[in-house]
Amino acid sequence: MNRLIIIAVLLASGCTMAFSQYVDTRRLITVSGEARTDLPPDIAYVTIGVEIDGLDIHKIRTENDAKVRAIIGNVKSAGIPGKDIQTSALSTQPVYNYSTGRQELVTYRMRNSVTITIRDLQKVEQVLSAGLSGGSNILNSLVFASTRADAVRDSLRVEATKNARNRAMAIATAAGASLGHVVTIHAASSGDVPVREYMRSTAQALMAKADTETPVEAGELAMRVSVEAVFEMQ
Repeated sequence: MNRLIIIAVLLASGCTMAFSQYVDTRRLITVSGEARTDLPPDIAYVTIGVEIDGLDIHKIRTENDAKVRAIIGNVKSAGIPGKDIQTSALSTQPVYNYSTGRQELVTYRMRNSVTITIRDLQKVEQVLSAGLSGGSNILNSLVFASTRADAVRDSLRVEATKNARNRAMAIATAAGASLGHVVTIHAASSGDVPVREYMRSTAQALMAKADTETPVEAGELAMRVSVEAVFEMQ
């Protein structure tokens, strides 16, 4: 084991020496570059459902099932295909009261939620209203995203790299030198696919009225990519 460690250290030292022979670490420029854009969303995900309380489990299940079927039917009538409607949560649990110092059953609570993929953003308001008119009393989340996010992020990486090179060139020129080859470059994490999300507290307010379509604005998604690069000065 000790022999292996010694060999590894020697190899690492050799790599460092080889790097030093070809690159003068005293003449390096480290810069960062970034690129930003606003991307309009082209897809939305809505999670809606029904929550019912009651002491008769069979009764609340029957009522819950009927409302969820009505919601799904309304959503399909709004132009959403069945493949874009998926059950995302289904639960039944007791609710207890502990204020008396003892565990007392208050009710049973059943929740059934479905997640709907909306590929035409013009239908978001219609889907929300369809769910509400079908009996939905839960809107867990409304998420706007973009199917073009990966391609746009790749384009931003190119722009960020060019930005880093331009900065390095400006520094080298100001120092009376010319810019050499890139030594290392690292693309910083730009995060997950950008989304604009309305969580439950806000989402509930969006469904406050059943007589009109709920006003929703998709807005734009802010994207940012950064890189860090090291260049030689000649």
